[in-house]
Amino acid sequence: MREILFRGQTQQNNWVYGGIFHGDKFSIIYGYDPVEKHVVYSDTVGQWTGLYDKNKKRAFEGDIIKTHYANAKKSDFVETIVFRDGRFCAELKISPRGKMYSLLDDGTAHLRQDKSIYMNSFEVVGNIYDNPELLEVQS
Repeated sequence: MREILFRGQTQQNNWVYGGIFHGDKFSIIYGYDPVEKHVVYSDTVGQWTGLYDKNKKRAFEGDIIKTHYANAKKSDFVETIVFRDGRFCAELKISPRGKMYSLLDDGTAHLRQDKSIYMNSFEVVGNIYDNPELLEVQS
């Protein structure tokens, strides 16, 4: 069983990690050692996927990852970790209107439409809050 862990950004732009409690207006993260309450922006709260990147860094919902796919014409992409259809996915914006989702599982991903194309590694390079410039449309 994996650890349930959340992160959120405080008003001081610090990231805190721990459990979660939903208050009236804000989500509150409880630190682990020592136990502390932190008011965070609720739209920055993301859950840990249970996965680590190639550098052993935890991958959270909202992280931007650099991926490498085996057996694909173009193998390197910048994607965002999202939660869709009850699963963590790697979201790739392929045009101003279109998006494609890969299903993340055990540190790898498979393109939904082609199970022979799979991600064989990824690296967390930022997140959608601190590094939105990393999410330019790719061709």
